[in-house]
Parts: sequence; C-alpha cells; structure tokens
Amino acid sequence: MTYDYAPAGPRTLERARRLAAVCEAHGVPLPAAAMRFPLHRPAVAGVVVGMRSADEVRRNAEAYDTTIPAELWADLRGEGLLDTRARVPAPPADVP
Repeated sequence: MTYDYAPAGPRTLERARRLAAVCEAHGVPLPAAAMRFPLHRPAVAGVVVGMRSADEVRRNAEAYDTTIPAELWADLRGEGLLDTRARVPAPPADVP
C-alpha cells in the first residue's frame, strides 16, 4: 500500500485499518466514506477519484451511492480518527 506516492509506513497502515474497522461496523466501505467526507465542506464542489478500469468506475460509482449514517462520523471522532473541527452531518437526535 502506498501513501503520498511512497510505501505507507506502519502508523499510516494502522490508521487506515482503524478507519476501515469503524466504517465496516456501520456497513460502509472505507472508499465510500472517503469519497463523501470532503463534500461536507461548502467550498468543495466535487471529488475526483482516479480510476484505471471500467470495473473501478463501476465500483466507485456504487461506493459513492452508499448511504453514510451520520453516526459513522461521530464514531470516527470518538476513536480519535476525525478532527473535532471537521464539518460532518450531525447524528439524529434521539426521539422519545
């Protein structure tokens, strides 16, 4: 696995594994969350995802259409994997 055009170090790999585990607990593939995360910023109009094959295009389109529960972002924050300043949807309020 690479990060920033070089082999990913152990800390980066461990963080990616932790991110994937939280996403998996919510039934969300990590790539789906990664594609949707930047779109919560009002200054972001779109996301460009690199793809090398028709299969990757199909997989990424499916991932983009994945429903992302607001609780996922809260759990990522709770695990220290998402900065508290990051803009994300608020989890729904409990209804009595």
